[in-house]
Amino acid sequence: MNIKRMIIIYFMMLNSLFAVDILTASSNGNYFSLVDKVKNRCQTQLNPIPTNGSIDNIKKIINSNNSQYALVQSDVFDFFKQISDKKSIDKIKFIEKLTKYTEVIYVIKNKNIKELKKLDSKYSKLKIKHKISVGVFGSGSSVTGYNILTALGLNHFAIYKNKEEALDMLLNNDLGAIIYVSKYDIKNQKLSKWVSKIIKQYGDYVELIDIDLKSSILYKKTVNYKNNSFFIVPTLFISTDINETRNREIYKCINY
Repeated sequence: MNIKRMIIIYFMMLNSLFAVDILTASSNGNYFSLVDKVKNRCQTQLNPIPTNGSIDNIKKIINSNNSQYALVQSDVFDFFKQISDKKSIDKIKFIEKLTKYTEVIYVIKNKNIKELKKLDSKYSKLKIKHKISVGVFGSGSSVTGYNILTALGLNHFAIYKNKEEALDMLLNNDLGAIIYVSKYDIKNQKLSKWVSKIIKQYGDYVELIDIDLKSSILYKKTVNYKNNSFFIVPTLFISTDINETRNREIYKCINY
């Protein structure tokens, strides 16, 4: 083995010793992809770690004895602060909102329910018996969906299904709507890949509708897409590391 190759291998091994794990979500999700794209561009190598999402990330980061880093939905983090003691909250040493990555709340409705023009408190008065899927129980999306339905007085309509199962139910007229949190490209006005795919493929059966939420502490800002308006759910980078410089470096790398 020549000297040059040995040096390269040495520095690769050295770099791996200082690599940090970033808790994300599913391995085919947006958070994982976000970290995976920049993992070798930073001064510190980043390893995207698949998890069950924001709630799982917060639990792991709080219960770990080592410094941990994670991406979480802001509304899930607010929920954590409401139900946690000061000792748990104080473990989080760094919190910063991503400014170049945006997630929104999509509502995909069953077109056969013609009287459903928007998701609002009048849903129950329309005599619609169809449930509304908010995502897998324990996921960040499920917290958001349940928050929305609770604010509208519709939490009794919530059911917990993964997006594919919920879509099948929607297409079979067994579901009224799906609440789904995912990426939205503001600059290019592009929907998330999954939402874009099903709107194109099943446009005769499903469509996007707005949420009519009069007042909410958690959901205020919106973005417009054609005839729709979506509420924004900010993404946070959080850390239990006391090293401010390292936290800031990792944040800047992810927030590209």
